[in-house]
Amino acid sequence: MSQPAQIAALENGCDVHRWRSYWPFALSMAMLALAAHAAAYLTHEYAHRVTAWCLGWMARPFGIDYGAAILGDVLLLGDVSDNVDYAPIFSSGHGWAAAAIALAGPFLGNGAMYGVAAWAARWRVVRRSRGLLGFCLAYALMCAPSAPT
Repeated sequence: MSQPAQIAALENGCDVHRWRSYWPFALSMAMLALAAHAAAYLTHEYAHRVTAWCLGWMARPFGIDYGAAILGDVLLLGDVSDNVDYAPIFSSGHGWAAAAIALAGPFLGNGAMYGVAAWAARWRVVRRSRGLLGFCLAYALMCAPSAPT
């Protein structure tokens, strides 16, 4: 379509060709946001779990609870839990360990990973790929709200 024809189509309110090109972008951005959310959420939960394991309060470092296999939980990870029982930690007088485990999620799982994502976004191989760069930036945005400031 020529430029005068595009301008005429815009003035008439029938910009069909332009909207068709937005759908693949919108779909890819939604998939990127879901993947970045899952990665940020899981690194947050794994940070709790691995810290509890390092401090001797868990038997396995990667045994988080993934919840039910329903669509909402699979897409948004609504029922995922670090599966750390804080009551025995507090009752044994190790409140510092419970605090370290609780703070590991936002500080290590999100704060440190925000820095890693920002650092990786500067790599040449990442900058050359729209998908990788988009994932790094979306992942950094997902980590930022709970990153310590």
